[in-house]
Amino acid sequence: MTTFTHEEIEERKLEAEIIKNPEALEKGLIVLDHQVPAGRGKIDVLSVDSGGIMCVIELKTAEDDTMLLQALEYLDWVNNNLADLGRRYQEKCPKIRFNVEEVPRVVLVAPGFSETLLKSAKFVDPKPDLFEYRYLRSASGERGLYCRSIQIEPMKELPIVRSIDDHLNYIKNIPMRTYCKEVIDRIKKIGEGIEVRAIKWHIAFKYEGRVLAYIAPRRDFFYLYYPKRSDWY
Repeated sequence: MTTFTHEEIEERKLEAEIIKNPEALEKGLIVLDHQVPAGRGKIDVLSVDSGGIMCVIELKTAEDDTMLLQALEYLDWVNNNLADLGRRYQEKCPKIRFNVEEVPRVVLVAPGFSETLLKSAKFVDPKPDLFEYRYLRSASGERGLYCRSIQIEPMKELPIVRSIDDHLNYIKNIPMRTYCKEVIDRIKKIGEGIEVRAIKWHIAFKYEGRVLAYIAPRRDFFYLYYPKRSDWY
């Protein structure tokens, strides 16, 4: 039976191992670049998956709650420069078909993840991919990186709002719910052509395609607010 010993590894060595064998994380993963300047820092490894979607890979050699936030900052930079990056790496990798219509992915690699990070990751969409690694040495002296995927607990799904009544029924305070109905009727009577729509989180009032106001229901009350003119659409 082969036995293995776990060895500590520096971040540069971990980076080199991922570059050498990206499929230790995921089949079909291809490394595009590393230490890519991105805003206030550098992306450890920039890769592309088998579907042509770019992946921001952030590496740590110790548990680090800040790595998710750091990776999201890099994700924002990549997403804002996706078309330019696609053109740049298309020249280097002409056989790859880059998908610049999809949001890039975040991949976190570390020896472990805290409960704080795991709970925070539930609320990130799209979900990051988490991998715990071990750098192993066999009895014969061979070394290699072993990675295993860590599942993120799914977020409790909120009920899907399908109608104005769904929004109103979310308000459990009955007098406040009644008052909200009155406010909706008053806004509708301001003039002809005012359209009332149920959207995911709000009730929207539109006139000629422009949003005039929103109602945001809460359990015991509701907000009525108006967008700035620059926010009209």
